[in-house]
Amino acid sequence: MEQDETTPWAPLSRRIAGIGPDPTLYDGVPDHLRPAMRSWARDRWNANPYALEELQWRLQQALEVEDLDYIDGEPLLDIIDGVLRWWPKVDLDDPKRYTWVEGVRHQYPGPRSLLSDALNGGGSAWRVMPMAMPWNAGSMTP
Repeated sequence: MEQDETTPWAPLSRRIAGIGPDPTLYDGVPDHLRPAMRSWARDRWNANPYALEELQWRLQQALEVEDLDYIDGEPLLDIIDGVLRWWPKVDLDDPKRYTWVEGVRHQYPGPRSLLSDALNGGGSAWRVMPMAMPWNAGSMTP
């Protein structure tokens, strides 16, 4: 099976066997995506105390950042969905995320793209929805 830039990547073992990429879509929080999803939520957690307070009111839970090491399944999806809904767009948007390395400016994906790439690449049934309103960054949908 020939690979080019438009063909989805498949592990070498699948390509040797003549099998393409795994088409399975995983619902919930699959084991292989759990670390990335927890890390994404943890990285956003203390970035906006006002949005964090709003999220905790709406979840009816008082959570600490350490709790994210143990949250799984629907509660983790609720937190990620809440972050996408309640954090200001500017905190999650992709533009203007640059790093200078040896005088060359490199643009890196922002939080929305990082989450979207993890969900898409990991075969999640969940997707990051487009920004619904100018003040928020959207939410998730199966």
